[in-house]
Amino acid sequence: LTIVSILTLFLVWFLLQKTVFGRHLYAIGGNTEAAHLAGIDVSRTRLIAFMLSGFGAALAGLMYMSRVASANPTQGAGLMLDAIAAVFIGMTMNAQGEPKVLNTIIGVLFLGILSNGLTQLNVDSYVRDILVGALIIIAVSASRLEKLSR
Repeated sequence: LTIVSILTLFLVWFLLQKTVFGRHLYAIGGNTEAAHLAGIDVSRTRLIAFMLSGFGAALAGLMYMSRVASANPTQGAGLMLDAIAAVFIGMTMNAQGEPKVLNTIIGVLFLGILSNGLTQLNVDSYVRDILVGALIIIAVSASRLEKLSR
């Protein structure tokens, strides 16, 4: 699982940072109308992005299923908050306020360390979720304040 995860992260990083498709995605995310006026086929790029996202979700589901040796449609329901928090923590570390793969990895590692530390301290999972939610609020607020100061 670790090798597949590392290969997937490298592939996503390469796709977003080093290809024309990645630049088109960032352009569409920044301003859809401007991207369209610049000649980017927004509908086609979005379709490909959603297809790749679906493939990634299927791959993640298979990896998670192999880890817990069972399949249940609600198994990953609690992971959404962590995923959102990792992206927003990564965006806070970025000067442009854009989600970047490497910063998101740092956000994931930070949340993993936080989760393990709270588990070692016998902190209830509800308190952990409240802390993660507070981190999201802090990250979004910090990003917004930085944009306003520019």
